[in-house]
Amino acid sequence: PNGCGKSNIVDSIKWVVGEQSAKALRGAEMADVIFNGCATRRPMPLAEVTLVLEHACTEADANGDGLPDMEGAMCSYDNFPMYGAASFVSSLWLCALKSAIEGAKILGDREAEDKYSTLYERGHKVFEEKLWNGKYYRLYNDEGGIYKGDVDEGCITDQIIGQWQCHQTGLGDLFAPERRRSALTEILRRNFREWGLINCSWPSDPVLKDVPEKCWDDQFNTTWSGTELCFASFLIYEGMWKQALAIIKNVDDRYRKAGMYWDHQEWGGHYFRPMVSWLITNAMLGLTIRNGAYGFAPKMPGQDLTLFFSFAGGYAHYRRRRLKTAEQFEIAVADGQFAPREVTFELKNRRASKVSVALAGKPLDTVQYEAHVSYGTARIRFAKPLAVHAGAALRVTVK
Repeated sequence: PNGCGKSNIVDSIKWVVGEQSAKALRGAEMADVIFNGCATRRPMPLAEVTLVLEHACTEADANGDGLPDMEGAMCSYDNFPMYGAASFVSSLWLCALKSAIEGAKILGDREAEDKYSTLYERGHKVFEEKLWNGKYYRLYNDEGGIYKGDVDEGCITDQIIGQWQCHQTGLGDLFAPERRRSALTEILRRNFREWGLINCSWPSDPVLKDVPEKCWDDQFNTTWSGTELCFASFLIYEGMWKQALAIIKNVDDRYRKAGMYWDHQEWGGHYFRPMVSWLITNAMLGLTIRNGAYGFAPKMPGQDLTLFFSFAGGYAHYRRRRLKTAEQFEIAVADGQFAPREVTFELKNRRASKVSVALAGKPLDTVQYEAHVSYGTARIRFAKPLAVHAGAALRVTVK
């Protein structure tokens, strides 16, 4: 998807194949890109987000409203002008702040937690005030601003993409469920055409938007398969299963017939963005991953279910079975080592209360975990990360 770090991966490949220009690798000098250290600079084995957030809080927020300012085509929609507060960029910003708050909690940095919480509350309030138009979140609002000074009612497909990312990381709601449903419904109504899901539409241009002469290609009326599949996975997380399948089928029909399944019409074959299709299976599982805690809340219809998912270093199969007096969940590791700190399963039977856990067919002693069942959810927290090796399975039975 947009903003996922494709450029960083490309830079890494350039470096490996022999790129010697610091400028080409987006650095001032080669020491800037040698993260393992050199004679004059210590290694940097740890990534930090503080400096990035500080830049967005100061230099990128000239009016101090808590949201980064756009000054034209300057985001990963690199030929799509936006000004002032833009829904696409600002929703990502709110998600970044939520992530920073969570990271500060993990590190025990109360000062950073308080600071980013204050920024989040201010930015969220302004986001709702400036961008919600009663049906969806408009493209941008620069009313009274210093850049263009207008309001654009464009309905961009990625308008609340930050919420999609929060679904994956278990960070909760950025926006009220009723507003999310309204925005997603409007995106479907306005942007989903016979030939695919376009990036953006405007009430004043119901068919196609005129592209300004200074734009070197059309990113408004275009269908980007990666954006379409990303949006489909978002719909699944939101419980809009049938609508998601319609988009997935549309993309599949187009690209399978063309014989170039990973071809992205803007840049040619083997473009990165369509690989977001991996998130469709995660969405089907309702999978969330946050600091070693894995949550499973399947969005697919039916009782018994088997799906695969990937984790850092391997992949596994999730299985759910409904028995007469119990629900049984199994994580069967196919490759790598699954080491959860916590697992959470959504239950069909909200009256269930008794939990038992087994690893590789052997019951776990209750001193190795704590189990809680409430509000239709079974949560198992392990005393230390549980090592589930390839070929073994973690089985949880709830009665």
